[in-house]
Amino acid sequence: MRVLRAIWAKLPAYVLWALLSAILWGWIFGLVTDAPAEKKVVVYIDAPGCRDTALDVELEKSMPEGIRQIRVHLFSYVMFDEAQLVNADLYVVPASACAGYVDSFRALESAAGEGCWEYEGRAYGLPVGGAASAWVDYDPGEEYYLFFGVNSAHAEDGAAQAVAESFLRLP
Repeated sequence: MRVLRAIWAKLPAYVLWALLSAILWGWIFGLVTDAPAEKKVVVYIDAPGCRDTALDVELEKSMPEGIRQIRVHLFSYVMFDEAQLVNADLYVVPASACAGYVDSFRALESAAGEGCWEYEGRAYGLPVGGAASAWVDYDPGEEYYLFFGVNSAHAEDGAAQAVAESFLRLP
């Protein structure tokens, strides 16, 4: 009985140590498994749902040279950390929300063709047309567009372009 009372009296300390240990190992795991921005392409999708881990794996099958990771997230992933969102490489956004994010999008170098999303006479977004619908739950009443991030670490090296092309080819 004394042993149980001694354990019970120290239970808060044991729980605190367990929590601190979990946080420490989670942080270490994050450091080991994450890649710096120059080695990672990040895609944010503004849709009702997405099987992001499965889409990561699918996009990584055709990963550009020099890239270690491709990460896909819903916009809700960054609820309070807008800095992550504005530094993304690619965005998939419904037509109804495009104008609200236009400051985060890079204009396309050349008019990419019919169906592009335009703002003030410049083409910004490529039509998605249901690409990757096996992984992304698009809102059925919306058109979606793929945009390149204005702050992308891969604006010049072609990695974002390669991932965008892979995404648009997915069924």
